[in-house]
Amino acid sequence: MVSHDRYLLDKLTDQLFVVSGTGAVDLYNGNYSSFRLEQEEAKQAQKQKPVAVAPTPVVQAPKKNKLSFKEQKELEAAEADIAKIEAQIKGLTEQINTLSDHQQIVAMSTDIEKLNIKLEETTMRWMELTELKES
Repeated sequence: MVSHDRYLLDKLTDQLFVVSGTGAVDLYNGNYSSFRLEQEEAKQAQKQKPVAVAPTPVVQAPKKNKLSFKEQKELEAAEADIAKIEAQIKGLTEQINTLSDHQQIVAMSTDIEKLNIKLEETTMRWMELTELKES
């Protein structure tokens, strides 16, 4: 296929025959976008190559290994909240299993969904604080 439509080439091809100005044909495995990206990266590398700069020592700020008081309290509260939310979800799930009224089941399912979202948010924050504490 020969085309000037880049979108079409991207979607329909996975191998290119690239004809250079000298008439040489190169085979490229990939779509047109990857070919262009690779060409741009090669140009950037070529431009940066002649510039030789003496490496300067990089001074890094010491890593913060301890959580602040507020973060430590938040971590402890998150652990307690996670346990509490999980217990609430378990209780509501057990209640749903005994119900037969459709409206009550829908209402409790909505409550469980909200609690699952809250649990996910709390768990993500707990993970962030734990990683910060361990680093």
